[in-house]
Amino acid sequence: MSVDQFMNDDNPGSHIATTGPEIWEQTGGNVDYFVAGIGTGGTLSGTGNFLQAQNPDLKVVAFEPAEARTHIGRAFGKHGVLGIGAGIHSKFIEGYDQWRKCLESTTGGSVPANVTDEPRGVVSEWACASTEDCVAWAIKAAQAEGMMIGPSAGASLKVAVDLASRPEAAGKTIVAIFPSHGIRYMTHPLWAATKKEAAEALPEGLPLDFGAPILQYTSPDGAPKM
Repeated sequence: MSVDQFMNDDNPGSHIATTGPEIWEQTGGNVDYFVAGIGTGGTLSGTGNFLQAQNPDLKVVAFEPAEARTHIGRAFGKHGVLGIGAGIHSKFIEGYDQWRKCLESTTGGSVPANVTDEPRGVVSEWACASTEDCVAWAIKAAQAEGMMIGPSAGASLKVAVDLASRPEAAGKTIVAIFPSHGIRYMTHPLWAATKKEAAEALPEGLPLDFGAPILQYTSPDGAPKM
């Protein structure tokens, strides 16, 4: 058995067995759109296949970084939507043969003619979000909902909101995957403004007293600060 998450069929299989049923149960069988980013493609493929088996009209919306839309034949570029957009094609979405052809194309060959933005495999629609988008929407989630989410979750929220704004989506249920907590990305530009604010607010060379369980810190003049 291979542990390679890009090749091991247990990857999408786990989402067929768990994530898909959980979403179906929690929505009461009322879900119209499923949104997920493409990392390995396992979450998207496994969950999407399960949900479409329950509701054939369900739309699976796959998104990549705007700077690296390799699944629709665009060139791979640097991006900050961490967790997705690895620059290789998911074999879980397109099958072994197509995946291998696409992988070969990244080493100098031409992109296969059928790599387009048309629906294929489990995917009903291809979407994208930029690094700037993922930061902006992760910050909105924190400020408006108190949700501390990471960059790929911010991108997922952006794509879901774009979907929700369409006339045909009125009254529909959109489920979007938020893969991880924002605490994992402390060096990401997502935190740049917060770090700048903290650096300006705190005294330089703050003398911390870790032995005092109640006091926060001791000021330069020796007076305790609560």
